Amino acid sequence: MQKSDINIGQRVKVNRRFVSVDEGQWVKVNRRFVGVDEGTEGVIIEDYGTGITVAWDMPNQPYPSGKTPQQVAEMMAVNPQCPLRDGFDKVSELKYLEVADAD
Repeated sequence: MQKSDINIGQRVKVNRRFVSVDEGQWVKVNRRFVGVDEGTEGVIIEDYGTGITVAWDMPNQPYPSGKTPQQVAEMMAVNPQCPLRDGFDKVSELKYLEVADAD
């Protein structure tokens, strides 16, 4: 799979899981990262070509209700409403994400 083969709205199969790269898609991480526990859920807020940005919904920094993914992507990190965000490379790091269960 080439980096350019993944577009917003396309579903890709990664490690036997389907991960959507739609902006607004809720995902959860399947391993621990610095500051993000395994199982933490977040929203894909940006597709920047070779990767995606996820804004995490954490107890101390929740995903802001009523905000679109675009609005969150444009938030400055110093904004107290801005959730923690991480980037994931489409080729090598989507394996750490899976689609979150619908509530």
